[in-house]
Amino acid sequence: MPSLRYFYFKNGDAIAQMKRVYILRGVVPDGGPDAFLADLLSTPQLGSMLLCSYAEHNACMDFGNVAVRTYKQDSLLEKLASFCRLLLAIIAFRPQRILCGRTGAALAACILAGFILRIPVVFSAHTGISGQRDGLLADLGDYIDALLIRRCHAAICHGPHLELQLHSIGVPKARVFVFDSGCSDIVGDTREPHQPSQLPTCAPHILYLGRIVRGKGVFDLLQAFSEIVNSGLNANLDYVGGGNDLDALKEGVILQRIDDKVHVIGPLAHSEVSSVIRAAWAVVTPTRSELPEGRCMSAMEALACGIPVVAPDAGPFPYLVKNGVNGLLFEQDSVAGLASAIRRLITEPGLRASLSENAFRDRHQLIEPEVRFGGAVTKAFNMP
Repeated sequence: MPSLRYFYFKNGDAIAQMKRVYILRGVVPDGGPDAFLADLLSTPQLGSMLLCSYAEHNACMDFGNVAVRTYKQDSLLEKLASFCRLLLAIIAFRPQRILCGRTGAALAACILAGFILRIPVVFSAHTGISGQRDGLLADLGDYIDALLIRRCHAAICHGPHLELQLHSIGVPKARVFVFDSGCSDIVGDTREPHQPSQLPTCAPHILYLGRIVRGKGVFDLLQAFSEIVNSGLNANLDYVGGGNDLDALKEGVILQRIDDKVHVIGPLAHSEVSSVIRAAWAVVTPTRSELPEGRCMSAMEALACGIPVVAPDAGPFPYLVKNGVNGLLFEQDSVAGLASAIRRLITEPGLRASLSENAFRDRHQLIEPEVRFGGAVTKAFNMP
């Protein structure tokens, strides 16, 4: 099988992620933040790769057959410079395949490089594609993004919600390939769901797992939970994750005077996530409408462990959470709706046990997905 040169532009800090993946020495995790990149690097056809992203600093680092570059974008001048550097870097590397996981200028550079080199470009969707911002400039940006995505040879996407978005902007079904990530590393050897009697805490234990940023609804959850405990219900809430609003959230907990009930733990290693999820009464994913969620990993991991999920009734969540079956849905951006859903889980006899049993029963499709990231990339590039 011939070795191919790949170019891949991704979200996040490529150097920071490649450092984590490199020490795995070829082991592909079944879930977690590094699963997609590790899976792609294990593709048999991959000979070498130029991996790029935006980051806080211009930097470069090599990891064996993978060269990594990051580009700073703080000012308009830096954005223009990064576009030119990126385009020249792709052309100089002379890849045979281009994979782009970001819209905007990065995708434009990839499309232009692909045209010059006469090679295929595949777009990879991990977050919402359009309609997340307001205003004429945002609409123009969404229109240009849609044009660029349609110019790609094919597109791959994380889950059915993004598949529908790609179809809505005119990408034919035959050119869209859906992938998912597994959860077997989270589930482990669990044989049965955790019923309320098995939980280690006396009071119901609510868990938020994810980035600590406003768009994820962390402050909505804090307000909703404050109303719940102030009404006299006994419960606990843990926030697990890191993000730009971590300090503000800690201050909010103190201001609400519920620091005896709410604990902001901060980020944990992926290997520690399993025990945290299994100890929860429920996992809450209160993402707000302004954040372009694509496929919520914490909701998938919770359901795979048989833990009910409380989530908004929009975006990717209804594809995972069936209201009253394996979790509860509430009206997105509604603090009152969120509080009501959590209150139901705490107060209605037998509800949590029923949701947990149903989540556990249907978990197998989350543990072993049909197509993973690397397989979708290969299928997309091999499409005639």
